[in-house]
Amino acid sequence: MEFKQINRLDQLYGCKLFLTKNELQDLKKTAFYQSQNRFIEITKPIKSDICQRCFNKIKINWKYPKNGIKYCWYCKDMGTIRSNDYLVIIKDPKQYLDNSKINWKGQLTLQQQKIANEQLIAWERKLNHLTYAVTGSGKTEILYPLINQVLLEKGRIALVAPRVDVVIELSQRIKKYFNGSMTVLHGEEHEIKYTQLLICTVQQLMKFHQTFDLIVVDEVDAFPLRNNKALEKVIEEAKRPQGVKYYLTATPSINLLRRVKHTNWKLSFLANRFHGYPLPIIQIYISPKWRKKLPIKIEKQLSKYQKNKRCFLIFVPQIEDLNLVKAMMPKSLSVATVYSKHPERSNNIKKLRSREINGLITTTILERGVTFSALDVYILGGDEVVFTYETILQIAGRCGRDAEYPNGNVWIFTADITLRMLRAKKEIQWLNSWRDHHSEL
Repeated sequence: MEFKQINRLDQLYGCKLFLTKNELQDLKKTAFYQSQNRFIEITKPIKSDICQRCFNKIKINWKYPKNGIKYCWYCKDMGTIRSNDYLVIIKDPKQYLDNSKINWKGQLTLQQQKIANEQLIAWERKLNHLTYAVTGSGKTEILYPLINQVLLEKGRIALVAPRVDVVIELSQRIKKYFNGSMTVLHGEEHEIKYTQLLICTVQQLMKFHQTFDLIVVDEVDAFPLRNNKALEKVIEEAKRPQGVKYYLTATPSINLLRRVKHTNWKLSFLANRFHGYPLPIIQIYISPKWRKKLPIKIEKQLSKYQKNKRCFLIFVPQIEDLNLVKAMMPKSLSVATVYSKHPERSNNIKKLRSREINGLITTTILERGVTFSALDVYILGGDEVVFTYETILQIAGRCGRDAEYPNGNVWIFTADITLRMLRAKKEIQWLNSWRDHHSEL
């Protein structure tokens, strides 16, 4: 964060600033520094060749040839950090002005309430917690009692997700019921405010130091979080020393489950969707030449979308496949494309929600964290490596999330049947079976 971008220092409690020598001198001249310097710590931005923002190791060739000053290349998009700069930490005095809470009038199911109670008990005991819950189980609503309890105790909370789309949807859902101020940070939203509640992408936590009493990480198994030691360190550094971490996922890795088993983490499991209907079952069809011609089964299905109230997502393996498949779509349908750096990504998602278009052709960027009513999903090239077991499960989880439309198509078109898709199908069948045999719990 450059000093020239700082307009209101009193909004930056809990933040880290990376300043040049001149910027540091300017900071020391401000009235804020004069009155609040007891909350300010000044240290080095690179320690033992570790960047203190992204916590990656500085490579040996990352230095200027003339003076040997080191810099971090990993997080340069957030502003270059040099070894002769200064890291300024503004500690959080916890001086929150408003009494914020979530005023949600809905009612949790018995199964959801059980998980909510377990989360509250873990918070009371200051234990880390993993919620392993199927897609569409209502994980966000389950969090509301926990969030309100932490806010009541004057705690500071970060709700973290791996992708911008997830952050936007999560913030919009919570904003409907939240009576206070909150901060939303991602690649397109940069204004930091001094609030108790932050909703952000995981990279935005690099701006904070020992700030949050509770950090909730949604979709903890997703890229870029999965098996990323540096980002795990970022999360740990943004948490207060006595704070706790809550992880949410529908597809926990074996390593994560082992960590929970062998440490003092607590685990909650939920196999029920909030509306009580089972997860739609994956159907697999052999179609090796889909790049030349759409499978007949999809063509027949597409002809129905003009007349019914449903919409669709078609997942493809590569960005290059987007326009190829779009060119094969019926002219009677309105269809757009989406990928991670698509300039109209957010706008196209809005268009599908408002039914301005019939469907989206997308990469795996929309595999998780987005919800559409009355949705069918189709995977083309399901045997290609980008469609992992976890990805297939998440894509299937986009379907049937609306109580009015709890069913839908989850179709995979593939040249070969892989163990990944069979495992995903078997997992869904097992979850539905578990749900049927434990519905009274």
